[in-house]
Amino acid sequence: MNVNLDPVQPVADSIEVRLHFSPQATGEPAARPAFEVHVFPNPASGELNIDIRTVRPQELRYDLIGSQGQTLATREILIPAGTFLEKMAVSGTPPGIYILRTSNIQTGEAVSVRVVIR
Repeated sequence: MNVNLDPVQPVADSIEVRLHFSPQATGEPAARPAFEVHVFPNPASGELNIDIRTVRPQELRYDLIGSQGQTLATREILIPAGTFLEKMAVSGTPPGIYILRTSNIQTGEAVSVRVVIR
Protein backbone atom coordinates (compact mmCIF):
# COMPACT_ATOMS: atom_id res chain seq x y z
CA MET A 1 0.00 0.00 0.00
CA ASN A 2 1.34 3.40 -0.92
CA VAL A 3 0.68 6.42 1.27
CA ASN A 4 1.37 9.92 0.02
CA LEU A 5 1.59 12.78 2.49
CA ASP A 6 1.60 16.34 1.24
CA PRO A 7 0.54 19.83 2.38
CA VAL A 8 -3.07 19.13 1.40
CA GLN A 9 -3.17 15.75 3.21
CA PRO A 10 -0.41 15.84 5.89
CA VAL A 11 -1.86 12.96 7.92
CA ALA A 12 -2.93 9.40 7.17
CA ASP A 13 -4.84 8.35 10.28
CA SER A 14 -6.79 5.41 8.90
CA ILE A 15 -3.78 3.10 8.53
CA GLU A 16 -2.94 0.29 10.91
CA VAL A 17 0.55 -1.18 10.82
CA ARG A 18 1.19 -4.56 12.43
CA LEU A 19 4.73 -5.80 12.88
CA HIS A 20 5.49 -9.40 13.72
CA PHE A 21 8.88 -10.52 14.91
CA SER A 22 10.04 -14.06 14.34
CA PRO A 23 13.61 -14.54 15.58
CA GLN A 24 15.82 -16.61 13.33
CA ALA A 25 18.63 -17.69 15.62
CA THR A 26 20.95 -20.64 15.68
CA GLY A 27 22.23 -22.44 18.72
CA GLU A 28 20.83 -22.49 22.21
CA PRO A 29 18.58 -19.70 23.49
CA ALA A 30 20.23 -17.36 25.96
CA ALA A 31 19.81 -18.46 29.57
CA ARG A 32 17.97 -16.16 31.93
CA PRO A 33 20.26 -14.47 34.44
CA ALA A 34 20.25 -15.80 38.01
CA PHE A 35 19.17 -12.34 39.21
CA GLU A 36 17.16 -9.36 37.96
CA VAL A 37 17.99 -5.70 38.43
CA HIS A 38 15.49 -2.83 38.22
CA VAL A 39 16.24 0.83 38.96
CA PHE A 40 13.91 3.67 39.92
CA PRO A 41 13.30 6.50 39.60
CA ASN A 42 14.79 6.71 36.16
CA PRO A 43 15.72 9.50 35.50
CA ALA A 44 17.12 10.04 38.98
CA SER A 45 18.39 13.19 40.62
CA GLY A 46 19.10 12.64 44.33
CA GLU A 47 18.91 8.95 45.04
CA LEU A 48 18.71 5.86 42.85
CA ASN A 49 16.92 2.74 44.10
CA ILE A 50 18.41 -0.54 42.92
CA ASP A 51 15.94 -3.42 43.21
CA ILE A 52 17.65 -6.83 42.94
CA ARG A 53 15.64 -10.06 42.79
CA THR A 54 17.18 -13.51 43.09
CA VAL A 55 16.13 -17.03 44.03
CA ARG A 56 19.31 -17.74 46.01
CA PRO A 57 21.81 -15.70 48.03
CA GLN A 58 24.52 -14.16 45.85
CA GLU A 59 27.60 -12.01 46.23
CA LEU A 60 27.16 -9.18 43.73
CA ARG A 61 29.12 -6.16 42.64
CA TYR A 62 27.61 -3.15 40.96
CA ASP A 63 29.42 -0.41 39.05
CA LEU A 64 28.01 2.89 37.83
CA ILE A 65 29.79 3.49 34.53
CA GLY A 66 29.90 6.81 32.64
CA SER A 67 29.66 7.32 28.88
CA GLN A 68 33.46 7.41 28.57
CA GLY A 69 33.83 4.07 30.38
CA GLN A 70 34.90 5.56 33.70
CA THR A 71 33.62 3.85 36.88
CA LEU A 72 32.02 6.44 39.17
CA ALA A 73 30.85 4.13 41.96
CA THR A 74 31.45 0.52 42.97
CA ARG A 75 29.98 -1.59 45.72
CA GLU A 76 30.11 -5.26 46.62
CA ILE A 77 27.18 -6.74 48.53
CA LEU A 78 25.95 -10.11 49.72
CA ILE A 79 22.24 -10.28 49.04
CA PRO A 80 19.77 -12.81 50.43
CA ALA A 81 17.29 -14.76 48.33
CA GLY A 82 14.22 -12.75 47.42
CA THR A 83 14.00 -9.02 46.83
CA PHE A 84 16.75 -6.68 48.02
CA LEU A 85 16.59 -2.88 47.80
CA GLU A 86 19.83 -0.89 47.69
CA LYS A 87 19.99 2.91 47.61
CA MET A 88 22.71 4.87 45.84
CA ALA A 89 23.22 8.62 46.28
CA VAL A 90 23.61 10.29 42.87
CA SER A 91 23.15 13.94 43.88
CA GLY A 92 26.82 14.78 43.15
CA THR A 93 26.91 12.88 39.86
CA PRO A 94 26.96 15.03 36.69
CA PRO A 95 23.81 14.77 34.55
CA GLY A 96 23.99 12.21 31.79
CA ILE A 97 23.37 8.64 30.72
CA TYR A 98 25.10 5.91 32.68
CA ILE A 99 25.21 2.12 32.83
CA LEU A 100 24.63 0.30 36.10
CA ARG A 101 26.43 -3.02 35.66
CA THR A 102 25.62 -5.63 38.29
CA SER A 103 27.66 -8.84 38.26
CA ASN A 104 27.95 -12.02 40.28
CA ILE A 105 31.43 -12.01 41.80
CA GLN A 106 31.86 -15.81 41.58
CA THR A 107 30.39 -16.53 38.12
CA GLY A 108 30.92 -13.22 36.32
CA GLU A 109 27.32 -13.26 35.09
CA ALA A 110 26.23 -9.66 34.60
CA VAL A 111 23.13 -7.55 34.01
CA SER A 112 23.39 -3.97 32.72
CA VAL A 113 20.72 -1.29 33.08
CA ARG A 114 20.71 2.19 31.53
CA VAL A 115 20.34 4.99 34.08
CA VAL A 116 19.64 8.65 33.36
CA ILE A 117 20.80 11.17 35.96
CA ARG A 118 19.51 14.73 35.86
